[in-house]
Amino acid sequence: MLAKTLVRSNKAKGRLYTARATMTATVNELTNMAATMRLASSMEKSTEVMQQVNQLVKVPELQETMQSLQKEMFKAGLIEEMIDEGLEDIDGPELEEEAEVEVDKVLEDLAIDSSIRMAVCKPEAAAAAAVTASANTAAVPQTGTPANPAAVGASS
Repeated sequence: MLAKTLVRSNKAKGRLYTARATMTATVNELTNMAATMRLASSMEKSTEVMQQVNQLVKVPELQETMQSLQKEMFKAGLIEEMIDEGLEDIDGPELEEEAEVEVDKVLEDLAIDSSIRMAVCKPEAAAAAAVTASANTAAVPQTGTPANPAAVGASS
């Protein structure tokens, strides 16, 4: 008798687990359906908004406006370029030379080292001088050290 009760209890336990699984699946399905309905509602509202925007914005007019804006910006760029060229012509090349002379005077007054002065005023020439100087120091070996370390390894 006790064995029959135990078998019935196990069968009831299995049915409860099955019912629980079915209910969990149903809850998940309902949650999924609710999310789908919310998504559909949101898409419907965004469609309405897009239709209203399309009614407000006239695409051909917007294209014309953008083209005229592009033309005006192009004209403004040309005008700015012409003004810059005109100002350069007014100043002339001698203004740049005069500015270099004044910078040299100020640097000399401050007694700045000639290498720094050269680096400030003429960076291309300073870079070339630095390369030349480093090439000269590399060519002259110091006492006790070989000029070419690879040659030392080859000779030993």
